[in-house]
Amino acid sequence: MADAASGPVYKDTTVPNPDAGDCRCLNTLGVPRLGFKVIQLLLSFVAFICEELVEHCTLCVGLYFFEFMSCTAFLMSILVLVIYCTRLHEKVGLPTIKMADFWFSVGIGVLFLLASIVFAATSDGTVLEHVSIAFGFLASFAFLGDLYFLHREGVKPLKTTKKKPEKINDGNTQGPENLPLKTDQQ
Repeated sequence: MADAASGPVYKDTTVPNPDAGDCRCLNTLGVPRLGFKVIQLLLSFVAFICEELVEHCTLCVGLYFFEFMSCTAFLMSILVLVIYCTRLHEKVGLPTIKMADFWFSVGIGVLFLLASIVFAATSDGTVLEHVSIAFGFLASFAFLGDLYFLHREGVKPLKTTKKKPEKINDGNTQGPENLPLKTDQQ
């Protein structure tokens, strides 16, 4: 048995991480983009909550589409923030995550804008519907505005990549197709 005079029985098993104190979101996104991501999250959440408080509707298709898009935008915003604020973006690669974020922002922004337009056209005109439509438009513009930040960071999704032409074997090199066959002749 070890006694207290000879030293501790158990030693520390973890090594302190000097980077653990900093905020990964700030390092990955920067202050303006992180703020924009939080605004996207909050606006889509408020739009979803206001839409959920609507008690009745005459033409409910617009309401249901808006509900789906506001909930999807809110949940996807959480997912994107989790990816950027943890080490998950390091495993996949930041360029890949930014490209996925670009297409996410395009898709959610356009569909949320469409859902807001449809909901505005089919709403009964109550104050709560107007408030949720307003937050829907604001959230749509926040998602579409994020495209500016991504473009400024160099994300170009439609950039064509030049493929290297394949070298054609002109017979001067000894590739496997030019080597003689080894056959056993006995």
